[in-house]
Amino acid sequence: MLEYVGCDHLDTKPSPRVINTHLNYHLLPKDVFQKQCKIVFVCRNPKDVAVSYYNLIVDRVEYEYNGEFSAFLELFMEGKVPYGDWFEYMQEWSSAITEGSPCPIHVMYYEQLKQDFVPTISRLCSFLNLTRTKELLEKMEKVTSFDSFKRSVDTTFGDAASAGWKGAPTFIRKGVIGDWKNWFTVALNEQFDELYQQRMKNSCFKFSFEPDLAENV
Repeated sequence: MLEYVGCDHLDTKPSPRVINTHLNYHLLPKDVFQKQCKIVFVCRNPKDVAVSYYNLIVDRVEYEYNGEFSAFLELFMEGKVPYGDWFEYMQEWSSAITEGSPCPIHVMYYEQLKQDFVPTISRLCSFLNLTRTKELLEKMEKVTSFDSFKRSVDTTFGDAASAGWKGAPTFIRKGVIGDWKNWFTVALNEQFDELYQQRMKNSCFKFSFEPDLAENV
């Protein structure tokens, strides 16, 4: 993560490099723009984001938060959570994409990765000027599945992964689509939808909240 290791550390790594970050567009290092680095922007249905974020916040010791999901969702919608306003963050990236960033930006939706992995990764390969066989992409789908990722994290980090959690580590939790339906009441959903329409009406991002996109959770 760029925000944890800093540019000095990354400068020691040979190119080409894949750098992960949650930074806002305007906070990216200047070299990103000067060198016209390719950016892969991965995003997720904001309702599932809110649920995932809530579970992270309540389970991490340092946040000292014990509120109900409804209370957290209100804070989330107001942008009063760690790392700031989700809507503002997404709108900034939307503007960068639509107004012409010096960097090529490829948008990937988590839901598409879960439901249509091979075509989604094929489009990524085209963006990166890579050629990969369908057989390799199908193998990648298996080894990068959420369950495989969770096992890998548990094996790699072991006891270190449990540091800072109130109970068992839950950072790698479910990874499913549509878990928000188990958390949002009708009233909360209507409130969120109204705000979403107001704040994202000019956004280039298109999230689907349709029931047929949800997994059985």
